[in-house]
Amino acid sequence: MNRTLRYATRILLLLYFPAAAFAQHEPQTNSTVLQQGLNLFEKGLYSEASAKFQSALEEHSGDVQVEELAAYFHARAQSRLDSSRTDLLTDRYVQDYPRTRYASLLLKEVADQHKTRDELDQAIARMQEALKYPQSSEKKAELYYIIAETAAENNQNDLARSTFLELSDNFRSSDWSPKALYARGRLYLEDEQYQNASSAFELLQERHPFDPVTRRIGTALGESYYQQRRYTEAIEALEQALTTLDEENRSKAVFLIAESYNALNDYENATRFYRRFINSAEDADQERIAHYGLGWVYHKQEIYHWAADAFGRAPVGNDDVARKGLYYEAVNNKLAGRYQQALDAFREFGQRFQDGAFFEQAYYEWAMAAFEVGFYGEAIEALLPLARTLDNLEQPGQTLTFLGEVYFANAEYTRALETFQLAEELTDIDDALKRQARFQKAWIQYSNQAYRQAQPEFEAVYSQWPDSDLGKEALFWSADAHFQYQNYGPASSQYARFIRAAPGHELIGAAKYALGWSYFKMGDYENATGP
Repeated sequence: MNRTLRYATRILLLLYFPAAAFAQHEPQTNSTVLQQGLNLFEKGLYSEASAKFQSALEEHSGDVQVEELAAYFHARAQSRLDSSRTDLLTDRYVQDYPRTRYASLLLKEVADQHKTRDELDQAIARMQEALKYPQSSEKKAELYYIIAETAAENNQNDLARSTFLELSDNFRSSDWSPKALYARGRLYLEDEQYQNASSAFELLQERHPFDPVTRRIGTALGESYYQQRRYTEAIEALEQALTTLDEENRSKAVFLIAESYNALNDYENATRFYRRFINSAEDADQERIAHYGLGWVYHKQEIYHWAADAFGRAPVGNDDVARKGLYYEAVNNKLAGRYQQALDAFREFGQRFQDGAFFEQAYYEWAMAAFEVGFYGEAIEALLPLARTLDNLEQPGQTLTFLGEVYFANAEYTRALETFQLAEELTDIDDALKRQARFQKAWIQYSNQAYRQAQPEFEAVYSQWPDSDLGKEALFWSADAHFQYQNYGPASSQYARFIRAAPGHELIGAAKYALGWSYFKMGDYENATGP
C-alpha cells in the first residue's frame, strides 16, 4: 500500500475512533454514582472510575440504559488498567449487551489497539465483527472504509477492493461511497490490473457523476486506458481532466497524453505534448524521460540526427532510461552517418555499463560501427567482453562469427580460424550463422593457400546446405580449391555442377573459364573448347 493510502488510514483512525471516547460526554444519566465514575474516567483515574461503574451496576440493576452505559465504561476502565484483557472484556460485553450501540464502539476501540500494535489481521477481524452491531448508517459506511484501508495496508488488496465495493453497494448515498470506489480503482492500478481499474473508475462515474471525487479520476482512468494500450480513450480521458487537476497530476496527464500520441504515431501532437511537459518539468529526471520519448518520435520519422540529440539528453544517472538513452543516441548517430559521435556514445556506454540491459546490443553495435570505419582493433576490443560471456548472450553465434570476420580483416588469421571453429561447434545457434562460420573458416584456409584443408570444408557447406546461396558459392570454391592443388578431375565435376545449379550466379563466368582450364590441364582439349 502506498504512502498516501497509509497516511489517509492513520488520519481516518484518528478522526474516527475518538468517537468512542466522545461517548463519555454524550450520556445523560440521573445516576450520581455513574456520573462520578464518568468524571473520574475523564480525568484518567481508571481504578477509581471502575469501582464507581461497578457500584452503578449494582445500584441500578434492571435499568437497562444505566446498565449498558456503566458496563461499557467499566470494560473500558478495566482495559486501561490491563490492556492484555481488552479482548476478553470486549467479548464479555458484546455477549451481555448485543443490542446496544456501545458494543460496536467497544469493538472498534479494541480494533484500534490491535492496529496500533500492527496486528492488522486481528484489527480487521474486530472491525468486521463490529459491523454486526447497532450503529448509524454513516458510521457503518465509515467502518467499511476503514476495514478496506486496513486490508490494503495489510497487503490484502482483494479483500480491500471487495469491501470498498460492498460499501458502495450498501450505502450508495453516503459520502464514503465515491471515496471507496476511487480507492478501489487505485488499488487495481497499483496491482497493474488495468482493465479492472478502468472498469472501477467507470463505475464511479456512473454512480457519482457529479461528486468532487469523480473529477479526480481523469489521470487514473487515463492511466488505466494507457496501460491497456487503449490510447485514444486515454487521450480523451486525460484531456478532459486537464483543467481540473492540480499541478502534479496535470504534469503526469500531459506526459501520458504525449506517450499515447507517440504510440498512435501521431507525431505532431506527441511532439507538442512532450514539449509542453518538458517546459513545465520541475526536475531533471522528469525532463530526461520526456526527451527519451521525443527521441522515439524523431526516430520513427527517420530524423535520426534530431533523434540522437533527444536521446542524448536522457543518459543521466545509471537507470534503464540512461542506458537506453545512451544506446539509442549512439545508434541514431550511426544511422545519421555521424560515425564519430556514434563511436563516442558507444565508448561512453562501454565505460559506464559492463553488464545488464542493452550490454550485448550496445557492444555489438559498437563493434559494427568501428568495423565499418576500419577500426578493427577497437571492434575486437568491443566484442571480446561479449565473447567471454557466451553463455549469457542471446546471440552467441552472431557475436563469434562477427569476431572471426574482424580478426580476418585485421589479418589475425589463426585467431579468426579458432573463432570460426568455436562458432561452428555451438549446437544451439541458427543454421545461417553456423553455415556462415563454416564457410568463413574454409575461406581463411583458402586465403592462406591451404587448399587441401579448405576444399572439404567448402564441400561440407555445399553438402549440408545445397539450396542456399552460400552453399552454392561454397561449391564453386570447393572446385577452385581442387583446381589450385591440381586435382583437375574433381574440380571439373564440381565446376560443371555449379554451372547447372547456379546459372545466374555472379561467379558463373569464372566457373566456365576454370572448367575449360580443368579440361585443358587434363589434355581433354575437345571438351575444353566449349567452356
